[in-house]
Amino acid sequence: METFLISDVYSCIYCEDKRGKRDFVCRRSAGFILTFSGEILFSSAAGAVRADAATAVFLPRGISYRNECLRPAQSVVINFCSDFGADAPLALAAVPRETALGICRRIRPHLHTENPYDRLFVLSEVYALAYRLFGGLPSAQPEHNDARAVYAYLLQNFDKKIKVEALAAAFSMSSVCLQKRFRAAYGKSIYRALCEIRMQRACELLEEKRPVGEIAQSVGYEDIYSFSRAFKRLCGAAPSVYR
Repeated sequence: METFLISDVYSCIYCEDKRGKRDFVCRRSAGFILTFSGEILFSSAAGAVRADAATAVFLPRGISYRNECLRPAQSVVINFCSDFGADAPLALAAVPRETALGICRRIRPHLHTENPYDRLFVLSEVYALAYRLFGGLPSAQPEHNDARAVYAYLLQNFDKKIKVEALAAAFSMSSVCLQKRFRAAYGKSIYRALCEIRMQRACELLEEKRPVGEIAQSVGYEDIYSFSRAFKRLCGAAPSVYR
């Protein structure tokens, strides 16, 4: 099955819906709908599901759908960035009211702060929720949630200085433990994954004919020498030759 990856979390909202219908075109983000009272029907051209105390709903990014509140409802809505493929709303396992509200209380203070490790905390919470909702993420184990949060963090912050010790501290575990979990999930070290992400972006910038010094800084290296050495090690040729 396709890998479920969350790269950012945009918002966590408590909603109260009254009876009625609303149509949405090309949803801008993916989302979890955690309804703990009432009933909402989510329908698209490809299918429909009901959100209630027994069923949560996943709404894919880009979907056009109708939101029809059949009975006055209370829900927690978590909006995030994910390209997990689906052309219709998906029915998921539900979580208790206390769980939904607890997640909302925990992550909201950490959204949109300047502390980069707040993002890690939020991602880890939403990954843990996703595991429960999907009944086990595709091709993942519960202990891989931390690794997935770290990978999403690398994708968003590859241009910054990143220390494994600081990442591990954000999850209240040792760097050795985090490295083991990451390698078990991705088959490589955190440093290797970071380098690959950086070099992929560097190759894109080289194709745009950007100066090598500018590229080095934009992908997290302080000098051309360090960048060129890392580039050659991973790509098999110097940046000037790759052009």
